[in-house]
Amino acid sequence: MAQKRKLDYYNDDFDFDTESLSSFESDEDFVHSISSSEDDSSDEEDFSSVRQWCKIDSSSPAPSRFSFIGDVGMKACVTNISDPLEYFELFFTDEIVNHIVTETNIFAAENLNKFKSKEHSRTHHWSETNANELRIFFATLILQGIITKPTVRMFWSKRKLIETPSFSNLMSSRRFDFIMQFIHFDRNENADSSHPQPKLKKIWTVLNYLQKKFSEVYTPEQDICIDESL
Repeated sequence: MAQKRKLDYYNDDFDFDTESLSSFESDEDFVHSISSSEDDSSDEEDFSSVRQWCKIDSSSPAPSRFSFIGDVGMKACVTNISDPLEYFELFFTDEIVNHIVTETNIFAAENLNKFKSKEHSRTHHWSETNANELRIFFATLILQGIITKPTVRMFWSKRKLIETPSFSNLMSSRRFDFIMQFIHFDRNENADSSHPQPKLKKIWTVLNYLQKKFSEVYTPEQDICIDESL
């Protein structure tokens, strides 16, 4: 009978049945459960009020900014400020270029030994690259971004209407294809499951090196606009 009266009393606000009420060992447990629910509801109301945005009055002063103590500007010496090559070599130093040369030659040798080429395959003409040739390869890639054509093969076309002799003067199309096929930045065995950035493991060494160089060469100003399309 007592359970029936309890059910009638709380029926307006709570959807309990006698089985749910029987789970409480005493009236005190039941009251404590109700009060806890009310506290949770109150907390949720407090959080919801915090999440509400308020309109900012443009006439009121803006909050103070954090003090900027960076030493802005170039931290590296450039003798000819109009020479793009000097800026490029601030980042692609002999150290990182030689690293890429080593990894590329190792990767090419591993693949040529692993996959036996046919007798007349062009891979038999592969020879190890060097730092000077790799710089020419990078220059060719940069030039392809300036002079655009529908296909890579058209950069070495001999047709008078679309010919661009600069590319064939820099490097033959076959040699370009060779380096593009075998260029490598990090040893495969260095990429294990515990790598901090598995999706970047193939370029991890070069990426870390360039990030370090970026901070060593230049300190940006306080306000920076990043173009995500780049």
